[in-house]
Amino acid sequence: MSKLLTNHQVSSSFSQATLAFLSHLGPRDFATGAYVTIGPAFPDETVVSVPSIHHIYPRDFLKSRRVGSKRHHGNALMNMCLLPEATNQRIGAKSPAEYFAEYSASPDFPKIIASHLIPMDFATRKSFKPSDFAAFLKARADLFIEALGKALPDVTIRRG
Repeated sequence: MSKLLTNHQVSSSFSQATLAFLSHLGPRDFATGAYVTIGPAFPDETVVSVPSIHHIYPRDFLKSRRVGSKRHHGNALMNMCLLPEATNQRIGAKSPAEYFAEYSASPDFPKIIASHLIPMDFATRKSFKPSDFAAFLKARADLFIEALGKALPDVTIRRG
């Protein structure tokens, strides 16, 4: 759990494995609902361009609100997901409350959010409080560990 919440170099093997698993889950574009990556469960589905790493709580947004610490860092793996570059650029430094509201009109919004293991209660918030960030990281890490446990039932996963 602690490794998912702290800063990691994206090039580290732990980061690469984490992002590969998130990719394997079939993340969908917030804007179009198209699959962002190709995986075994959906090889014939519409796939957008090469994915980029998106910070769900954008680093510039966190910096402008003076949010983050060594324990809950903007570059924490649980603050990252895969999106098409165009969607990532459109979001920029917006608050998640703002950009999720823009995409929430889609009837597929709940499925799209779930495909990224983003807790729905964070995707439907109307505003941001600094304490939201740490709570989001923890809630998403719990979903990640649960999904990993289901995918690897014979592997013991430590939450510590």
